[in-house]
Amino acid sequence: MTWFIMVLAMVFYQVCPPDSLTGWRYSLDTKAIYVCQNFEKDDYVLYHEFSHWIYFNKLSNEERSMWNLLSTKYPYVTAYASKIAEEDRAEEGRVYFQKIKSKNTIKRSFVRRMMKKYWFDQTTVK
Repeated sequence: MTWFIMVLAMVFYQVCPPDSLTGWRYSLDTKAIYVCQNFEKDDYVLYHEFSHWIYFNKLSNEERSMWNLLSTKYPYVTAYASKIAEEDRAEEGRVYFQKIKSKNTIKRSFVRRMMKKYWFDQTTVK
């Protein structure tokens, strides 16, 4: 799956210093994903940042509005997700990609639908 993500989005793996706070991120300006390879485990950061990429590059305005609304009304999937809505969206996508079981809510169902729609549309051979 990592290979497919790298085909769809620009992904840059880099070595980051231990105190780096900006080495892993999705850049709105370049539409690229940056991952600190020396901290990456189980593609955690890649899936999180790829979820940002899907949100900003694939979803329609209506889909983004719906996701924003659902982010405020339903529980967070991780403590990090509770920081801001943007991180909630990325963590929900990461949990989907890593196949982590979590309690089903309307938000989780929506996330699954969006990830399947935009992930599988790109990776399915037609």
